[in-house]
Amino acid sequence: MKNEWIPREWDELCQRLLRRAETQGSASCQQQAKEFSQQPEPDSYPELLDRVREAATLAIGWSDAEPDASSESKGSSTASKQMKFDPEHGVVDSIDEASAESFPASDPPAY
Repeated sequence: MKNEWIPREWDELCQRLLRRAETQGSASCQQQAKEFSQQPEPDSYPELLDRVREAATLAIGWSDAEPDASSESKGSSTASKQMKFDPEHGVVDSIDEASAESFPASDPPAY
């Protein structure tokens, strides 16, 4: 019996990667995303997780290699910070960063 959840998640992953490639503005990024999305649908959850890892690796590589035009136009503004990736903990966003900086405080962090 095939899990109906896997195809939905695979489609969503492909759409997210394609959108990210479009925002990157590079033809090579868009081609890589298209090729990734044309792979056969994963048959199992572990295979889907492998594909998620592959997609994340692609997107991180794009961010490291070719900054998009929107972040270039904003300069080094703190509002335009890109999310960092910590292999041990996953994506680190401003909320995670504020939490880490406020620890071990008794008050919750101010976002």
